[in-house]
This record gives sequence, C-alpha cells and structure tokens, in this order.
Amino acid sequence: MSGIMDPPPLPPRTGSTAMLKILAIGILGCCLLIPLLLLGGLVEERATRRDQVVAETTASVGAPQTVGGIVLDVPYEVPERNPNGVVTLVTRHAYILPEQLSIEATLAPEVRRRSQYTAIVYRTAIKMRGTLAAPDVAKLAPDATTVHWDRATVTVEIKDLRGTLAVSPLRWGDREIALEPMNETSVFAHGVRGLTPLTDDATGPRPFAIDLTLAGSQSLRFVPSGKATEVSLSSPWPDPGFTGAFLPANRTVAPTGFTATWQVSYLARTFPHTWLSTATSVDALDQQRTASSFGVNLVQTVDQYQQTARAVKYGMLFVLLTFTIFLLWELLKDLRLHPVQYVLIGCALVVFYLLLLSLAEQMAFALAYLIAAGATVVLVAAYSASVLRAGLRGAFGIGSWLSGLYGVLYVLLRLEDLALLVGSVFVFLVLAVVMYLTRRFDWNDMRVPA
Repeated sequence: MSGIMDPPPLPPRTGSTAMLKILAIGILGCCLLIPLLLLGGLVEERATRRDQVVAETTASVGAPQTVGGIVLDVPYEVPERNPNGVVTLVTRHAYILPEQLSIEATLAPEVRRRSQYTAIVYRTAIKMRGTLAAPDVAKLAPDATTVHWDRATVTVEIKDLRGTLAVSPLRWGDREIALEPMNETSVFAHGVRGLTPLTDDATGPRPFAIDLTLAGSQSLRFVPSGKATEVSLSSPWPDPGFTGAFLPANRTVAPTGFTATWQVSYLARTFPHTWLSTATSVDALDQQRTASSFGVNLVQTVDQYQQTARAVKYGMLFVLLTFTIFLLWELLKDLRLHPVQYVLIGCALVVFYLLLLSLAEQMAFALAYLIAAGATVVLVAAYSASVLRAGLRGAFGIGSWLSGLYGVLYVLLRLEDLALLVGSVFVFLVLAVVMYLTRRFDWNDMRVPA
C-alpha cells in the first residue's frame, strides 16, 4: 500500500526542457511588468489628487508669497508729436528703488490636514526698513518739461493680496502714509501704494518703514530691491529648502527651527536700479525680478507618493531576483514548480506595492513599509514551505532572502545621492552569489555533478 500511495518519481530533467522552463519564467516575470506599470499610474493619480486637495486648501489661505520691497514712482511730462503732426504733452514715469533695504521676517508655519492629505501654510510678520532717494529726472529724461513731484507715489510689492492680514501705514520720513490696493496699472502687478508727495528740491535719501503681516503657503520669497539688501528670516520649521538666485550668507538649521540671513548687492541682480517706463517693459522687468528672487520652501521631507513611486521602479528587479532564487532552489534540489506557482509568488510581490501605497496614506511611511513588507514576507515564506518541500527550513531561507531584499529597498528609498552606488553594489553581490552557487552546475544536462 505504501508503494501505491507514494508519488511517482520525477522524470529526468533534460537541458531542453529546463531551458524552456527558464524561458517561461522569464516571460512570466516580464508579464508582471504590466501590473507594476498600472501601479505606477495609480501612484501618480493619487499624487495628483493630493496636489489638487493641497491647492484647494491653500487657496483659502494664500499662495506662495513674494515680497519685493518698494519703488518710488515720479510722473513727468514730455512733448511728443502724434501721427497728425500735433505736439502734445504725454505723461511718463520714472522709477527708483531703495538705496538700502532691510527686511526682518518671522515665519510661523502650520500644517493643515484635509482627509489624509496635509498642506503647509504660514503667517509671517515682516518689518521693512530702508532709505530711498528721489530720482534725477533731468538726467534720466532730459526732454522732460514738467516733473510732478506732488504726485509721486510709493508702491510696495505683495504677490498675493488675499493673504494680506495687516499693513501698517508707511512711515515716510516724519509722515505716515496710508496705503491702498493698486487700482491702476503700475510697475508691479500686485501690491499696495500710497501718495508720497515730494518737492522739486528734494535731495538726499529719505527713510521709510513699514510692517506687514501676511499669510501664505509652501514658500516665502524676497526680491533684492535695494542697492544693498539684507534679509533676516527665522522660523520654527525644521526642514527649510533654501532656493532662488541667492543662498543665505549665514544660516543655522536645527530640529527646533532655522535662521538665515541674506546680503545681496544690486550689482548681482539682473534688473536696474532706476529706469523709465518707456525704456523697460513691465513683463521683462517682472521676469528679471523673479529670476533674482530668493527665499525658502517649507519642505515636507516625507512624501509617501514619491517614495512609493521610487519603490515601484525597483519592482521588476525584485520579481526577477525572487524568481531566480526559486529557480535555483528548483534546479539544485531537483524540484518541479509549476508556472502558476511562480505567478502566485509574483502577484504577492506586486501586491506589496499596493499595500504600501494604501497604508502610507494613513500612517507614517516607515510603519507602512514595515507592515506591507512583513505581510509579504510571511505570505511568500509560508507558501514556499509547501511548494519547495523544505518545511520550516525552506520558509526561513526564503523569508530571510525577502527580508534582506526589502531591507535593501528601504535603504535605497532613504538615500539620495548614494542610492545608485548602493543599488549597483547590491546587484553585483547578488550576481556573485548566483555564480558561486552554480559554479559546478552542468548546464548541458541541467544537473549538479555528484
């Protein structure tokens, strides 16, 4: 009876059938690339949805803010001949930026949650001080007939006026000037302005001061409008991303926050200090000022979608490496695994990324990764204990291999500059191990020499 119940012996393996098996497993591995690509699209879709929710959340608070200092606008008249030959007086404008500009800002960030998504918003208190001198209109525009010093205005550039919580009166010399939103075309597209009349004999720089309280989101930038611009910024946010045309001259970053100081000369920027409305277009000036701006991004160091997308990119490599281990076990132990069993193992490896994506939306990425990887390792190891006919020993071996794979993947996800180096060394070591295990393998009849 025992002879009847025993399974029949395995037929001898031939080189041709084994090579067909290897080819079939390779094709199955390539087929699993399809669900991996679909998972990559799902990650991108979820990231796009996150961006939409963040945009909706920050829209009610304020956009990324840019504070551009102030500019003095002096209108003047010049004679111009129209196409009919009639000479008329046309109003033009001369602009000048501050001699000195000092900005002191304190940024208070706040993380707002909507569903499983988070958005960074902030409030910033800004103290702007400096000096500003009247332009030499006679030198800038020799053909000017009349200069309207009494209609001179000062404009303060604020990118998103919706985030303007408070604006103090402009202290202009010994006077206080009330500021109002711009209601006409100006050198700046957005901001507040006020009438700052001068006299035709105005000489020397005039001190000014203004305090702002602004709300914004994600980033805060400044434009170096002065001949000498100094910006001091502090915040309790621990992960600043300094960006723009100039990096801080001094900075301190700690878990409790950061402080940074910029010092910029007008010689280093790309826009002029004084100009005429006829000489520089508003669009060109805006582009030049944007290119010269600098500031800080409030960085969220853990982006679950970015890290999940990076993990999916390694998915095909992980499937092929796992299939290689099972194939080696099959060849070295003279086992027979059905292609369906390879498909099930591959599907388990692919489902790991789906688990990772869904869990990372609800908890910290590290914990989500641990749960998804642990569940996948247990599932594949338990299945391997049966199909490899190796019991707990085989399950432990496969589980250890998968644990090592997921450990290496997590290290690669956490690394930035060294990810390529570590990944290359890991693949080299795996290849070396495979070559070592098969060094005595007879590939002609697919047998291990006795």
